Amino acid sequence: MKILIILTDKAYIRNYFDTKIIDFLKTKFTLKFLKRENIDFNNSKNYSFNDYTIDKKRKIKTTFFDLLINFENHKSTYFKFRLKRFYRFDFRYLGELCIENNQKTNFFNKFTKLHLILKNFFIFLFLTLLSSKLIFPLVRLMFDKFVKINPSLEKQILISNCNSLLVPTNGYSAEIYDILKISKKHKIKVNFLIDNWDNLSSKMIFFEQPNKIFVWGQQTLSHAKKIHNIPENKIFKIGSARYQNFFNQRNRSLKNNFSFKYILFLGSSWAWDEESTLDKIDKIIENNPTIFNDTKIVYRYHPFRQRKNKLNPNWKNIIVDPQLEYSTNLGKRHWPDINYYPSLIQNCEFAIGGFTTMLLEATIFYKKFIGIGYDDNISLMNQKNALKYFEHLKEIDMLDNLIICSNQKKLEDIIINTKKNFEILDKENIDKQRDFFLNYNSSESFEELLATNLRF
Repeated sequence: MKILIILTDKAYIRNYFDTKIIDFLKTKFTLKFLKRENIDFNNSKNYSFNDYTIDKKRKIKTTFFDLLINFENHKSTYFKFRLKRFYRFDFRYLGELCIENNQKTNFFNKFTKLHLILKNFFIFLFLTLLSSKLIFPLVRLMFDKFVKINPSLEKQILISNCNSLLVPTNGYSAEIYDILKISKKHKIKVNFLIDNWDNLSSKMIFFEQPNKIFVWGQQTLSHAKKIHNIPENKIFKIGSARYQNFFNQRNRSLKNNFSFKYILFLGSSWAWDEESTLDKIDKIIENNPTIFNDTKIVYRYHPFRQRKNKLNPNWKNIIVDPQLEYSTNLGKRHWPDINYYPSLIQNCEFAIGGFTTMLLEATIFYKKFIGIGYDDNISLMNQKNALKYFEHLKEIDMLDNLIICSNQKKLEDIIINTKKNFEILDKENIDKQRDFFLNYNSSESFEELLATNLRF
């Protein structure tokens, strides 16, 4: 069986190549490799990559996904929110722009940005019209007729002479638009490795059926069925490549990188005001020295946070994770080393933060997690809205290690109580609950499950 691995984003190098998943597949199949031309991969010679050129119509193809999502917005609560997030016309946006530009949030500074709200509002109305039940079928016909497949990508797929494609993806890219078209046109089997927890309920909709789709767990299997109409016999629960090492190491004693007791504060990519919550936590620790006893907060903001960090130089009990400071100093977008995470999580007492995959990572290590679930009164992308709109967060309350703080006034009591009782006792039950979101098979590794299910 000859399989073409298509690399559409540099992030997948860390998740599938650095984790040796692809090396394992090389022992089971005949593999060929194709990547986008601007992906810099130092070890690419080891895999004999061919390149395809960047598609000049990338934006229009992802816009098609935006329209399709809005047309099918009844399938996910986040789909109804997506356009409002991308084309902001809420008045909070004016204040956020002032903060982002280091300006005072007064009437004058907000007023000078009012035209941006008006512009976004009209774009929102236009896209809503194009994705309406009456007009979208015509729009789709126009896309099918006039939006062409990237000829370079199509040519490279055909000359590979492979009868099957394996594509790690979050779904939202011009390549996925093209690959779905190419696979149907040339009757080539396409298999998708879904890269992240929320991808199937927030990024796009598959408008053609893949041959197989590999997902994280039962929840993402349900999303594949209900949102994408993929038959269950084409969906395989195999977990996540980047967490295999977490499970392998969680029962070992890992070296602590810090000389003090610490609580992890885990930021999210959403542009909400994490710093005000950190200000409050800093005071909670300061005002309760006998309870916290020199315990620090290690703040790990999201490496690709969608707003500037506004770190408070007066924090007394909060430090930024040094590994992130190193990554920031590299001067470009840099994916942190996933081998660092197991020790960081295992040695914390518990975690606090936004609702990211770090919730599941903390759960793997049996750590309690305080989820910030209140409105920060500044950002549209606050964590209350995350809970309200993200489809993949609808069922997280089944996790017994999760405490959702929906009222900021209760944060102090919750943190103090968790500090006093941070140990997880029923680990077996936590594993069963986590397995719904992130499958783990102790008898068969991720790569073994992937290889087995690729064969038939």
